[in-house]
Amino acid sequence: MSTQGFPKSEHLKSKKAIDELFLKKHSVKGYPIRLMFHKNEEESHKVGFVVPKRLIRLAVNRNKIKRQLREAYRLQKHHIEKLPPQNMMFVLIGKKPLSFQEIEACVLKCLTKLKEKADEKENHIK
Repeated sequence: MSTQGFPKSEHLKSKKAIDELFLKKHSVKGYPIRLMFHKNEEESHKVGFVVPKRLIRLAVNRNKIKRQLREAYRLQKHHIEKLPPQNMMFVLIGKKPLSFQEIEACVLKCLTKLKEKADEKENHIK
């Protein structure tokens, strides 16, 4: 399987899994993006993207940001390959317009923090 792709099998679609993500409240911030995560029982990471309507009014702009988030994740996901499978949701929390380079940097920051948190938990257990 290509590590650069983002196949449908990695898309977070299950309502139950999404509800669980918002209830558990495990998250890291890389302003203006929050990454919510929860361990899943499947063999791969599942990822979703949210851009709230109250922050970005026009659907065209919301969809553009979601496309950029997906692309940034696709390019940076090799940083979390070794982690146990997670359900993840990238949520935009800032209002100001971002370039793709800024989005990519924020996604990388969130994934790095997720990896550090997972390593911290692993070291704490040992």
